Order: sequence, then structure tokens, then C-alpha cells
Amino acid sequence: MAVLKSYTCSKCAGVLVFDSDQEFFDCPFCGTRFNAVDFHGEEIISQAQACLEQKEFSTAQTKFKAILADRPHNFTALQGLVFSAAKASSVNDLQDPGFMGKCNMTALKNEIEFAQNNAGQPNAGYFDILSDMADLVSDMKKYEKEKAEITSVRNKPKFTVAEMEYKAYSQGRSNAIIYYILFGAFLAGSLLLTAVSSEPGTRIAGVIMSLIVIGIGAAYVIWSFKKDDKDHEPLRNMAEIGNTGARTMDSKISGLEMHYKRKFSSLKAFEPQETDEEIAPTEAQTTSVDLTGYEDTGKKITCAKCGAQLALDKGKRVFECSSCGVAYGVSLFFGMPLEKAMSSMNTGFYTEAEDRFSHMLMADPSDFEALLGRILCMGRWTKISDINPADEITPIRVKQIQKRVTEAKESAAEEDKQYFDYVRMIIFALDRLLVNKHKQKITTNELDIFEAKRDLYAAAEPDLKEYYRNGRRKIQMDLQSYTEAEPGLKKDLEKAVARAIEYRSDSALTK
Repeated sequence: MAVLKSYTCSKCAGVLVFDSDQEFFDCPFCGTRFNAVDFHGEEIISQAQACLEQKEFSTAQTKFKAILADRPHNFTALQGLVFSAAKASSVNDLQDPGFMGKCNMTALKNEIEFAQNNAGQPNAGYFDILSDMADLVSDMKKYEKEKAEITSVRNKPKFTVAEMEYKAYSQGRSNAIIYYILFGAFLAGSLLLTAVSSEPGTRIAGVIMSLIVIGIGAAYVIWSFKKDDKDHEPLRNMAEIGNTGARTMDSKISGLEMHYKRKFSSLKAFEPQETDEEIAPTEAQTTSVDLTGYEDTGKKITCAKCGAQLALDKGKRVFECSSCGVAYGVSLFFGMPLEKAMSSMNTGFYTEAEDRFSHMLMADPSDFEALLGRILCMGRWTKISDINPADEITPIRVKQIQKRVTEAKESAAEEDKQYFDYVRMIIFALDRLLVNKHKQKITTNELDIFEAKRDLYAAAEPDLKEYYRNGRRKIQMDLQSYTEAEPGLKKDLEKAVARAIEYRSDSALTK
């Protein structure tokens, strides 16, 4: 049964009595609404961490999300959310890449990306490391799959028989070498003994004859061994090729594991920094906003939830929606919201900045800076000039950015529409470059895998030897074409960025 606790309202000093299981409550005297996290934040975090230790990951995830709903930049909650997705009780569980590989990688990467967007600088670096680790695990799983495929082919009867026959041949050859050595020693000894017991003239001839016989015998043995090796070469190839392919995959996996361990060491050594979290506007912030004459301006603020017009309550200093009941603090629309949004972007709090830009659009749907700001937040940029060829953005995020560009052009004032056409060109150029990079990586991996199993499959099906030779040539040509195309794609992106900067160099979000 939940324990009842008593608190004092920070606004009117009235007594607040509530059940600790509630998510929020209202002051019965002044109507101020408080969130349970305001009073139970640390307690909820402790409960969530205990759930992690007990492997109750679903419950832990719910509690961490409750914290983040009120404190979106809380590092401990963001970290806990990622650990919940990874099914990890602590960071030590992630030391083994095989542990991370057992979870739902798509869900894990989504939570990591969410944390990257909300952690702010420099704490986002922690989740950047986790993102790299997740990518390494994905690559390892792919190589392990290919190794299993090679092994399955390698275990076919044809290869098993070849290995047994080649082992028998190798053993027979070893026995033959021993036999030839003993026979040659016996023959040489006999001839030399005969030569020594003969007259001096015959002795020299005997020695020469012994050397000739030994030389001919050695040459014959070497020739016969080479002939046998050549005759048994297909057998040896079939016996060894499968092992070679598996070793190639093992080498790739081993390299990725070493890289993963280095990343894990960096993760363990990372020291998160405290951040100033803005949970809600303080009394000082709200009272500093001058609302005198607001009604006379004719300015309208539209509810983002239902589209109805918001009404100002000067007493409570909020804008309320009579249709759906949502209320917004006045400081979201007044008191330099653009500067606050840019400050959030510069410190890496893109989600917070995006919320501020969205609130600006509630007051003016065609606000140029707000429309552009939402695009930049989705790409994790602070201004257009930040976009560069080195950016690594997922295809899903690119589609989301493209969608925001389309929405921005539709809502923008007529004189600003051309600018968003330029932004569209930037994202198009960036998308082409990212796709090309992705194709390079995929093709390189395909070539590695192809090299590992080409000879194996050719040995399994000799008629396919030419097919695999042509396949390798095609992969190399594809990789070359992608590599050669990259400089031109980079230049196209740089030109598109320069064009947009030149068109609106007056905007703080452009240059």
C-alpha cells in the first residue's frame, strides 16, 4: 500500500497531500500542477536501477521514461533506458559483445539515438561510443552468419571424404619419405663399403658410381613427390579451402572484437558531467515577461494539439486551450525564445531546442528561423554551415529531415520558399553521398566474404569456377565506381551548402 506524504506548495505555501503512486497532482488552493517526479525523482531513479539489477527491464524502462518526461536530459535515466533495451543490469554486462548481440539491435539503436539527441554536450559522447559498439556487434553477427554458411558447406560429405583422403595421402607420403631415407642410406653404405674394399682405381670409380646412384635416386624421389602433390592438389584444395574461409571470417571477427574492447574501455572511463536541466520555467523567468498590451497586438497562438486558439490567463501566466485543456507557460512564446532554442542547440539539447521552435510556430506558423531550426535539430546541426561530407546519418533520419523540409516550404512565407528549395538540394546531395558511402561499405564486406567462400564453392561445384571469377570482377568494379564517385558527390554537397549560405547569410542559423 502506498504511503501518504505531505508537501508544501512552492507557489502559495498551501499543504499538498497526495499518494506517492500518482504521476501528478494539483494544489487545491492555487491550482498549480506539480509532477510526482518533482518530489520523487531520486526515489524513482533508485527504484528503476533496482529493477535493472533484478532484470525487470520492462518495469525499469517505464520508470526511466517517467523521469525523462520531466527531465529529458537526465544522464542516469538516459543510460538506464539504453541498458533496459540491451537487457543489461550494468555497464559490465556489455563487456562481452556476444551479450549485446542477443538483444533486439533495432530497438537498442533507437534508444541510443534518442539518448544521443537528449544527453547534450559532452554527455552525448557516451552514447556515441555505445552507438559504435552496437554497429560493431551488427558487423560481427553478419560475419558469424557467413562463417556458419561456410562451415555448413564445408561439412558436406564431399569435403569430409576429401579431407580424410588427403590425410591418408599425407600420412603415406611421410612413411614413404622415411622408407626412401633408410633405403638410400643402406644403398649408399653398401656402395661405399664396396668401394673402400677395392683397389685404389676401382675405389674412385665406386665412389663416383655411388654418388651418381644416390643423385638419381634423390631426383626420382623429388620428381615423384612433386607429381603426387600435383595429382593430389584438387584433393588438398578441397581439404583446406573450407578451413581457409572460416579462418578469414575468424580474423574479421577477431579484429572487430578487439575494436569493441577498446570502445568498451572508453565507455568505462567516460565521466558524465552534470548539466543544468530546465525542468520548468521558474517564477523569476515567468514574471520577467511583460504581457502588457498583448491582446491589442492581434497575435494569435494556436494549440499544437487540437488547432484551437489559446487564451491568455494573466493571473496564472499561462495560455490555455478551452478545447482540449492544454496549458502553456508564457515564457515558451515570449522572452527571447529563439535565443533559448539556439542555446539549447549549441549545448547539444536538440530535443529541447526542437520543442522551443515548435512553440514559436504555434505563435507564427511561417516563422523562418523556427522552420529552419526544426530541420537542423533533426539532423543534429546548429546551423546550415555545419553540414559537411563527414556527417554520418541513418537513412531513416534523412527521410525525417526531408519530410521537415517539405513541411517548412509549405508553411514558409512566399519570400522564404526559395531558400527551402536550396535546403532540399543540400539534403538531396547529402543523401546521395551517404548512400554511396553505405554502398562502399556493403561492397567491401561482400568482397571480403566472397574471397572467403569463392574457392570453397568452386571446389564444391567445379562448373561454377568461371561464375565466381566473374562475380569477383563485378564486385571489384562496383567498389571502384563507388570510390571514384565520392569526390564528386562531396563537391556537390559543398556547393549546395555554399549556395544556401549565400542566399541567407543574414540568418544566425545559416552561417
